[in-house]
Amino acid sequence: MFSKFGPYISSIFVLFLLFALGNIFFFYYNLRSINNNENWVQHTLIVKSALANTLQAVTDAETGERGYLISGDKNFLVPYNQALPQIKQDIESVQSLTIDNPVQQKRIPLLKKLANTRIVYLKKAITLQDQKDLTASQAFTFVNQGRKIMNQLRDVIVIMQSEEDTLLQQRETSTERNYSIVYITSLIIGFLNIIFIILAFYLLRQELDKRNEIKMALEAREKRFRALIENGYEGFALIKVSGEITYVSPSVKKILGFTSNEYIKFDRFDRLRPEDAEKMKNIYATLKPNKIITTTLQFKHKSNKWIWIENISSNKINDPNIKAIVVNFRDVTERREEEKRKDEFISMASHELKTPITVMKMFLDILQNQISIYKDKKAEKYLSTLKGQTNKLRELTADLLDISRIQTGKLTFHQENFLVEKIVKEALEELRPTMERHMLVYKKGPDMKVYIDRFRIFQVLTNLITNAAKYSPNARRIIVTVEKANNQAIVSVKDYGIGINKSQQEKIFEKLYQVTDTKEKTFPGLGMGLFISQEIIQRHGGRIWVESKKEKGSTFYFSLPIVVQKL
Repeated sequence: MFSKFGPYISSIFVLFLLFALGNIFFFYYNLRSINNNENWVQHTLIVKSALANTLQAVTDAETGERGYLISGDKNFLVPYNQALPQIKQDIESVQSLTIDNPVQQKRIPLLKKLANTRIVYLKKAITLQDQKDLTASQAFTFVNQGRKIMNQLRDVIVIMQSEEDTLLQQRETSTERNYSIVYITSLIIGFLNIIFIILAFYLLRQELDKRNEIKMALEAREKRFRALIENGYEGFALIKVSGEITYVSPSVKKILGFTSNEYIKFDRFDRLRPEDAEKMKNIYATLKPNKIITTTLQFKHKSNKWIWIENISSNKINDPNIKAIVVNFRDVTERREEEKRKDEFISMASHELKTPITVMKMFLDILQNQISIYKDKKAEKYLSTLKGQTNKLRELTADLLDISRIQTGKLTFHQENFLVEKIVKEALEELRPTMERHMLVYKKGPDMKVYIDRFRIFQVLTNLITNAAKYSPNARRIIVTVEKANNQAIVSVKDYGIGINKSQQEKIFEKLYQVTDTKEKTFPGLGMGLFISQEIIQRHGGRIWVESKKEKGSTFYFSLPIVVQKL
């Protein structure tokens, strides 16, 4: 049940440390409180002692005075003379000791007044006795007045001592309470420490067991992974930037015919086509960290037969656990041959379809002219639909032929110097009649001349504009802009349609790829237009790209090098 706390062992120890520090502070605070209370207890006892001394000193002075009055013997004045300065000293001591107690400080003036008054009466009686003028009635009067003042003085001192008794009781109670708190808390903390030690031991045991389990699981996983690598049908290799192989899986023998040791020892670039060897060297030298690149190349098998290999390379040089380029490779010869057969079939089918489609279109034009004579609206509508579908079939066939030419390297260009504005205007003029629901807006740029195949660039523009219309059914405007940047003519086509997800933007220029979204309607097309457009633009020395946000529309750009005018 405690195993889930394993990852928090460090936090638990930190909490225990904070708990221990809190205990130390708590004990320090309480011990300090106990010490302060004990000091105050001693202080209270000293105050009580000073008050008692004051009362005793006044009593001693009174006793000496009374003895002298009765006997006339001046020896009785010794305690009187000693008590006078002591009274003053004791009262000052009480005043100083109770400086922190406003209640007691308010009683000090009365205490002083009564003590001084009593001393005055004592002095008067002694003076009259010295002069032999003290009569019996005067002596009686002084004694009664002195007793009255003495009783008042005694009452004040009793009240002040009572106040100190109350303080003494409070401070003793507080000290006893602090002792009890420290004692009980010590028991609780001791008990909690025992529980924590048991818990910590248990958690450490659990954590160690868990780490052992993880270690065993990792070892088992490593064995399983190694078995998959060594016995799989896909090759696996670790390669330095220099091209040196540090590891290759045993499955290399099934793919390339060489054992792992043989493959590591020889220079594998020697068994590649020269152009493929140069391409792979460049890839290893320029592949950025954590980037993945897929390449297809030809490798000379141990049997001296050329086979097609697909490489997936990932740069893990900066990974401290790998420090190499990781390469997965497999034999794709059969797939390439199948693709070749498919391309040959597409090429053959496209050529075979081209002639009958051309004938169909020609006879449809003738038929349309004949039907227009009879003004049969229904027949004209059917014929118009048939012509539209025939045009789509002709465009599809043309795209298939272009794909075939690209695959075989037979896509040709007839280039000449041409104004960008002129080719853009021609495309817009031809497309405007077909754009019933969209308004084509042209933003003219500077005059720029480019070296292009006019028909092919027209084909790219047509594809981008018709795509913009197709993928923005609920928007009105399509904006075509011409700009100049870095000696390049930049043409852009902007729509306000459904937009393209970031994850799809890098794939839309792939062959037969279509933008798909389960939330959107399905749009017609085979996904060949952008693939062909990219090939055309790249063959002209430019590039094509897209900027888009979902539900905000898309802007497709392509660039073409500007022809530099010679002076």
